Amino acid sequence: MAVLIERERRRTQAVNLTPLIDVVFLLIVFFMLSTTFTVSESLELGLPSDQKGAASADLNVEVFRVISDGAIVRNNERLDLQTFEQYIHAQLEESPDKNLLILSSPDVSVQQLVTVLDIVYQQGGRNVQIDHAPGSAIGGDVKFTE
Repeated sequence: MAVLIERERRRTQAVNLTPLIDVVFLLIVFFMLSTTFTVSESLELGLPSDQKGAASADLNVEVFRVISDGAIVRNNERLDLQTFEQYIHAQLEESPDKNLLILSSPDVSVQQLVTVLDIVYQQGGRNVQIDHAPGSAIGGDVKFTE
């Protein structure tokens, strides 16, 4: 004679997800608050066309030449970066739509040219053309984007 013993059914325990959800939300909030977003500004460069002399035909063009030691020459007058910044500020206050032509000598580094463009941008200049002196290999129109 076999005795049948009835087993008690095991109770399945429900997993409480509330603490897990709380931790997930805290992590989401932490990462959202600790993340930093950087806004990058860029220079939009357009390659020069084959038209020569178009910029010099415009009467409202101010011409500057960046030389290899970082100085800027305007009408045979040598300007350091601080004097250039003051001059550009005064010119752009007088005429905000003034066209600027920046010529580059053959030995000018890209960083020197970008420094000059940055000064122009900070002072409000938006109509800038880059060209090269004979023997250098850069050139283009610059349109500042915000």
